Amino acid sequence: MQGEGDKVFVSMIDYQPIALEDVAEYIVQFSLKEPKNSTVEIAEVRAWENGRFCS
Repeated sequence: MQGEGDKVFVSMIDYQPIALEDVAEYIVQFSLKEPKNSTVEIAEVRAWENGRFCS
């Protein structure tokens, strides 16, 4: 987000929020497994438009 004066500009990208507890659980799961030399992405199942989190 960016602001100018009393206006706020919000990028309309998709955003996938995830709870901190879920992130911690995934990190523990992946850290206990053998490395696979690949990238693991952690995100909520549904994507939301970033503007939904601003009012």
